[in-house]
Amino acid sequence: MKEHKLLLPTNTHNLRMIISHGLIALPCSETKYYRDLLGVVNGWIPLFNNKVPTDTLSYVISEDRKTLTTCILELDISSITGSVKIIKDGQLITFELDGRLLSDDTQMIFIRAPLPLSCLKGVLFQDKEDVEDFEIRVKALSNVVLENIKLRSTKADQKKFSLERNKEIFDGFVQEHSWLPVDMPSCSTIDYPKVYAYGGMLSVLFYYAKNGPLSNFHYQNICDAYKSNIDEEVGSGAALISDYFVNKAETDQEKNSKKKIYHRVIKTAIEGTEKTFKNDLLNILDNSDWDKEKEKTRAAFLAKILRDYEFNTANEPVSQQFKVAKTELGKMLLILFVREDSDSLAKYTTVSFSEEEYIVFAMIFGIRDKFNKLPTWLKKYRGLQDFISTKMAEYAHFLLEDDIKFNKSDSPPTVWELIEKKVSKKTIKVLGIEHCIKTIMPKFTFSVSDKDGKVTYPSFIEPTYKVENDKYFNEISSRLVTDEIYKKLLNK
Repeated sequence: MKEHKLLLPTNTHNLRMIISHGLIALPCSETKYYRDLLGVVNGWIPLFNNKVPTDTLSYVISEDRKTLTTCILELDISSITGSVKIIKDGQLITFELDGRLLSDDTQMIFIRAPLPLSCLKGVLFQDKEDVEDFEIRVKALSNVVLENIKLRSTKADQKKFSLERNKEIFDGFVQEHSWLPVDMPSCSTIDYPKVYAYGGMLSVLFYYAKNGPLSNFHYQNICDAYKSNIDEEVGSGAALISDYFVNKAETDQEKNSKKKIYHRVIKTAIEGTEKTFKNDLLNILDNSDWDKEKEKTRAAFLAKILRDYEFNTANEPVSQQFKVAKTELGKMLLILFVREDSDSLAKYTTVSFSEEEYIVFAMIFGIRDKFNKLPTWLKKYRGLQDFISTKMAEYAHFLLEDDIKFNKSDSPPTVWELIEKKVSKKTIKVLGIEHCIKTIMPKFTFSVSDKDGKVTYPSFIEPTYKVENDKYFNEISSRLVTDEIYKKLLNK
């Protein structure tokens, strides 16, 4: 049985969109997405087995032949289990992915979208000039990170772009759907903005796990938040935000007033745009149909805090305004007005917050940014992009309630885990937090030299080092830990 290369033709513009959003799927975005095969059969990813008909190569650049460049995605589906559709001899057949190889006479395979970037084995180009052009264009974009994505144009790859028309599969190419020899069943629609928001939230929580054991615990806990309820111990605000991604069918009437406000803010963060977000937030506080007078009064108070900041009517420093905001919810809303995105939040040092508050801030900023607007330096954390992409794909199929599963993917170590695992001098020096460490000497009988007053121990004595959590948090919470620093920590 020969090797099977599963191929998906598209164009380089769409490829950049796929990478920036973190999923192999038809992106849900305001940005233009050109016609390709991801949009032909709604909710399904069509893969050709070894041969890509030239009709499809022409189709994926048909909207703008002057500026679009053809490329072919090669996918590895060995990490996937579940039901897919395959075409053999023009017949649509259900096939279970369970490690078995496809037969040589399988013409196509259809998998429910989305798939994670970790399934992307390589990107094939027609020539090396196309590879270079793609790399140059990507460098100018802040949200497209090519970590672990291999760009290729070998002689074997180039042959994929010049095959004869496969008449067994194609019978004309007159209309968009004529290349499909059979009718495909419809696939459930996924709430992609919610999926991308989940990926953004996880990513920023991963970063803020640097702040200490509580933050690290919460990040690890929420990685599978959709499978079980979040522990209230990590903070009520964090639990309420997590709940938004867990409970799919809960209505507003079933929510208490605090949960209702949190969930309406989250919905606004997901659905709003950068230009309208602040006004949208004020509108839900002003105009929502609050069931109780207490809810209405609370919402009006929060709206006043935000307007005082936005229009500078409070005549007091922002640090004082955060004191007026007082609660975790109030501070969360105010920081959304003070900072524009996750990048600016990570660099904000004007006001100090508690570890619990940073957890909530991380969640709401990740939700608002979604995966595609995360800081470049965060996406470049080694292994993070592939991991978050897999978690988003898992969450999407959880929402679909289908049987597509992915092999377990381990999270890259957080900064806190790298420190806690072994508190070494080299690691501590990378972060410059020597003053946050205490040295503990083992209990041994010692003597003092009469000559120079030095303490001497028998045999070899190794001290241990421990992080003083309070000092550490005060220092690291306002420190920007870039991908370059993270890379140095990994290499120690």
